[in-house]
Amino acid sequence: MYNPEQDGNLLITLDCWKDLHPSLITIPLETEYKIPYGILYSKNPKKEVLDFLKIIKNKEKIF
Repeated sequence: MYNPEQDGNLLITLDCWKDLHPSLITIPLETEYKIPYGILYSKNPKKEVLDFLKIIKNKEKIF
């Protein structure tokens, strides 16, 4: 677990993490850097998960 009081390092995060922990402070960073992401799911997903994956697989790239 990241503990800024102990290690003093910076953590680059996504904007959606800004309210994740009360001890973390988010400062916007203007950069061209992109953070890859993905979807994690079980090796044997339920039908509903497979249906969802089909839906998003068929969508065009947004970015």
